[in-house]
Amino acid sequence: INRRIFNIVDYLHHYDLNKKNQPLQLHSSFFIDNFEDEIDILARETNRLTAHISHLYKGLKLEKERLNDFTKASSDWLWETNADGYIIYCSENMATVLSIPDQEHKRFSELPYGYKFTQLQKMIDNECDFSHCEVNIDIGGESEFFIFQALVKKEHGKFSGFRGTALNITRLKQVQLELSQLNNHLEQQVDLRTQELTTSLEQLQQTQQQLIESEKLSALGGLVSGVAHEVNTPLGIAVTSASIIQESAQQLHQAFSNSSLTSQNFTETMSNILDSSDILQSNLNRAAKLIRDFKQTAVDQVSEARSEFDLQQVLMALLASLHSQTRQVPVTPVLLFDQTIQMNSLPGAITQIFTNLILNSVNHAFHHTPQASIIIKASKADHHTVILDYSDNGAGIEPHLHQKVFEPFYTTMRGKGGSGLGLNIVFNLVKKLHGELTLDSKPNQGVHFTIKLPINYQYKIEIEEESP
Repeated sequence: INRRIFNIVDYLHHYDLNKKNQPLQLHSSFFIDNFEDEIDILARETNRLTAHISHLYKGLKLEKERLNDFTKASSDWLWETNADGYIIYCSENMATVLSIPDQEHKRFSELPYGYKFTQLQKMIDNECDFSHCEVNIDIGGESEFFIFQALVKKEHGKFSGFRGTALNITRLKQVQLELSQLNNHLEQQVDLRTQELTTSLEQLQQTQQQLIESEKLSALGGLVSGVAHEVNTPLGIAVTSASIIQESAQQLHQAFSNSSLTSQNFTETMSNILDSSDILQSNLNRAAKLIRDFKQTAVDQVSEARSEFDLQQVLMALLASLHSQTRQVPVTPVLLFDQTIQMNSLPGAITQIFTNLILNSVNHAFHHTPQASIIIKASKADHHTVILDYSDNGAGIEPHLHQKVFEPFYTTMRGKGGSGLGLNIVFNLVKKLHGELTLDSKPNQGVHFTIKLPINYQYKIEIEEESP
């Protein structure tokens, strides 16, 4: 019995967890070979326990090796303190950078440049979980920024120290600075362009007032709405680009604050910001150019008072004044009235509408028409509305250009005296008179304009409608 107990003790004494051990075997005496006594049970349990301990040891060893590999591969620092705030463990890269001795435990405040860890040491002394504790450390003559965070560890319900990490955010800080500088630059550019546009728009409004006061081009009063329509597109794109830049900046800031910003996210977001800033700059320049072009082409017009007049007499006087231009074709415009039409409206605006229509025909329609013809018909639709039909038998207009001919500055006579304002003036003046304008035309079949106007014009304070 003593020998068998001694064998168990000796087996346990020489048991090595780092080696492969054979199971414990006891030699029994002849008179108990056929029986399992208490010592045999003890030996069997010893084998079971040692095998279980060996299995646990191998698992712990594997976990330790895995943790060491992760620690070496990770760019984050890993560290641990005891209840008194002394560093009892740190990853190799952290120990190297901060010159932490292997055997001697120190507090963060006792390390070289310990004054840099004042805020961190305060958080450690508070014995509570913390995150986003920023520390600036001088390493190799360069200023490096780290974010420290840690969780409290406890033993038997009592505080026993911290386990934490530290992440180098120096590159993120540089990105934040570059982003701030870029935003400031973009804001300055936007402010500059906005000021230029504001100044141009103020000058545009002054020019518009001068246009209204000039008799020669009174029809240009509605041109401002056409210019506003053209300027709207680049300004809308510019606003969208500025929103994208702001949203991207907020995304970068949020990702930085959450310590989730990756190199790929940063590259993609910065690319979006730079692309959007190029689009912003291009469209602000485009809008400024449109306004400059308008100011160069704008001419004076005068304001006009409402009066009562005979429509046929007004148009007959107009045809007489245009005779020198129409006889060059030659063409003699014909007026067809089924009755006398008295209107209370703006005779100057109506005169300018038909001046532009007639001159548009004279300049564009009859180059290949041997028997030129212009006919103006007038009739009452009811007691409140007059219908004016203007037609010629000239070259006509392609259907796909029916909307485009009303746009400001569109002309087929560029470089030959054409301003591209004639039909745009007509459109805006019809709108000013609260009327309707339609065009029907096919190539080589002339043009047919139908204009519906109220017999009694009423002044209204309203926003000018845009050209089609």
